Amino acid sequence: MIRTVIIKTPLRLPLGGGGTDLPAYVKEHGGFIFGASINKYVYVTVTHSSLFNDVTFSSAHDERNEMKFDPSGLENALAREALKLVGLTGGIVISTTSDVPYSTGLGSSGALLVGMLHALYVLKGENVTTEFLADRASHIFFECLGSSEGKQDPYLASLGGFSCFELDRKNTVAMLPLTISSATVRDFEARSLYFYTGIQRRSGLLLDEHQKKAAAGNEAVLNYRHRVKEIGRKIKAAFEQGDLDRFGMLLHDHWQAKKESTHGMSIGAV
Repeated sequence: MIRTVIIKTPLRLPLGGGGTDLPAYVKEHGGFIFGASINKYVYVTVTHSSLFNDVTFSSAHDERNEMKFDPSGLENALAREALKLVGLTGGIVISTTSDVPYSTGLGSSGALLVGMLHALYVLKGENVTTEFLADRASHIFFECLGSSEGKQDPYLASLGGFSCFELDRKNTVAMLPLTISSATVRDFEARSLYFYTGIQRRSGLLLDEHQKKAAAGNEAVLNYRHRVKEIGRKIKAAFEQGDLDRFGMLLHDHWQAKKESTHGMSIGAV
C-alpha cells in the first residue's frame, strides 16, 4: 500500500516582540510575540509505503538527496528528529521545496518542521491540532537539537494568520486574543511591499550571540529586549486600533533598536 500526503505551511512575518522568545531571556523575563503568516509557503510531500523500508529525504533548494535504512542515520536533523518523534515505520520518502529560498529570514526552518510533522501524523492516522504541532516542533528545536531559537517560528507557521502570544518564565505559551478588523488587514496588505535582496543568512550566529549575552546578564542586551517587548505591545495595539501609520513609526523604532543592539544586523548594501 502506498499513500502520499502534501502539506503546505506558510512562512511568517514578525511584527512585534521578535527575539523576546529566546530561552535565556524568557527564563528571567517572559516573552511576547506578535506576527502573521504570509502567502508564501514551504511544501512537504511525504510518501509512505509497505513495499520498501528505506527512508529518503530530498530538498529542492540545497539539492540534498539522502537514502538511509534507518531514520536515525539521516543528516537532515529536522527530518531525522521528526521521524523519531512521530514513530512512523516502513518505507518513507520526504521531499521539500519552498516558494522562496531558505535563509531569507521568513522562518523557513520552523515552517518546514511543522509541515513534516503534520504530514507524518496524517499518515500515521492521528488527528492533531495546530497548537500540538507547534509544541512538538518547539520540542524538537530545543530539547532534541539544542537550538537557541525561540518559539516564534513554529507557532506562527502552525497557527497561520495574525497570531499573538506570551511566554511565561517556564516557556509556556499563552495565546492572546486579537481584534483586528478585516479593513485593517486589507489596508496592511495594500500598503506592504516585500523585496528579495538576494542576500541569504543563517540567524543562528546572531541568536547565539544574543543568547550568551542575555544569559550573562548583559545590561545592553536586556534593555534592548525590554524595549522590543514594549514596542511589540504597542504594535499590537496599533493594529487593533487600525492605526497603521503608528505601526510604521513603531517599526522604525524597532529597526533602529535592533541595529544598535547586534553587530552585523544591517549592511550598507541594504
